[in-house]
Amino acid sequence: MTQYARGLVIGATEQDLGLRHMDLAYAEIALWIKYTRLGKRRSVMHQLHSATRRQPSSDHYLCRDRVHLD
Repeated sequence: MTQYARGLVIGATEQDLGLRHMDLAYAEIALWIKYTRLGKRRSVMHQLHSATRRQPSSDHYLCRDRVHLD
């Protein structure tokens, strides 16, 4: 797992790690692993999909505050 994905698993935000569009796949995998273990896979993946449908040029398209847990 990359440093980016590891950082997301422990709760870091996109800005903390300087993630760019090409790193989105790693971020999705990390969030999938983290929240599937909490039993919230469906809800989180839906919200992640919604949060990542922003313009790739946005610096905030994967900030943790956009993925709200129930």
